[in-house]
Amino acid sequence: MREERGGKGAGFPSAKRLGGLLAATGFLGLGLEMLVIRGLREQLEGTVYTHGLVLAVYLAGSTAGAAWRSRRGADRWPLRRSLTGLALATGWSGAGLVLAGGMYDGLRGWVAGGLGAALGAEAGVALAVLFPAAWWMGATFAELIESWRARTGRTGTGLALNLAGGALAPVVGIGGLVRLAGVEGAVGLLVVGYALCAARVSGEDERGRRKRWSGLRRWPELLAGGLGLMLAIAARPWVRHAVPLAPGSRVVAERTGPFATVRVIEDADGHRTLRVGRHWNMGGTGSARRERLQGHLALLWHPAPHRALFLGAGTGI
Repeated sequence: MREERGGKGAGFPSAKRLGGLLAATGFLGLGLEMLVIRGLREQLEGTVYTHGLVLAVYLAGSTAGAAWRSRRGADRWPLRRSLTGLALATGWSGAGLVLAGGMYDGLRGWVAGGLGAALGAEAGVALAVLFPAAWWMGATFAELIESWRARTGRTGTGLALNLAGGALAPVVGIGGLVRLAGVEGAVGLLVVGYALCAARVSGEDERGRRKRWSGLRRWPELLAGGLGLMLAIAARPWVRHAVPLAPGSRVVAERTGPFATVRVIEDADGHRTLRVGRHWNMGGTGSARRERLQGHLALLWHPAPHRALFLGAGTGI
């Protein structure tokens, strides 16, 4: 077991505070992963490949950050600096989600069409939006778990706390945050959470005692938290993602939920289509005539029909 400056756990925050940070970063980290996957699925093609690419970027970034931290050996990287960097990188992800649709369209315009071009463009957007935050996540978690081991002599309990915090993310709060502030605004609230974690670390000295508040000394956390609040406030009422529309078409209605944004698109002929995300059309009134004709087939087949049930495919026709 590694010891630093005066014995076991010296130079680290208290075990209680480290445990809280491990749980909090687990919650915030998995929450960010969920929100970015939700946001990019909305802006990109939204296929199973999209989910796989975003997850691959998340895992690669976390691995790279943890590997960088492990190569530092016994040299400690201050937790405050790691958490502040993670807060700023999370804010970058929130801003990137606002621009993801435009970035994807631009990348698709530079390369030839086809599945390979779509996957390459999606990978490029995912790297730009998520990789910096994932890298800081890996580095921060490695520093936290090493600090926990140095303080308590155990690793498994610290990992359990982190996993417990992550397990709570989809159950208590992420869906509510999306309804409250939208996807990008919810990411902004996560930025505030990371900034508060950084402030908690900087508020304790090396002997585990609370330090007096110093706004000048904590300006990085204040900056990160302020940026997160700005993103959370600005994203909800004013961020409206551009949707590819045919000439003469318009968006009639739009609803955002924890899993997707659904829009009703009306074309130049007055037909309406239900669209999930930017690309997936789920049917519309234009096909109603053909479906009624299919209903006539059953009536013609029955020798003496008295009642009929028309069962649609779930798109409200």
